[in-house]
Amino acid sequence: MSAKQWLAVALVIVVFVFILQNRERVRIELFFSQMYSPLWLTLGVVFLLGWVVGAFSFRRRK
Repeated sequence: MSAKQWLAVALVIVVFVFILQNRERVRIELFFSQMYSPLWLTLGVVFLLGWVVGAFSFRRRK
């Protein structure tokens, strides 16, 4: 196996452990609505939203 494959396997294991350790449901309040979601899903969505905002706000230097 190459180094990239080992890295991919290690990341999958870390993500799996993260999900197992953060399975409790949390309450999310946004303006006037409330919803319940697993903590791992909530953190994942916030991470992806931050990544998208960062990608759109990145300015290339000339």
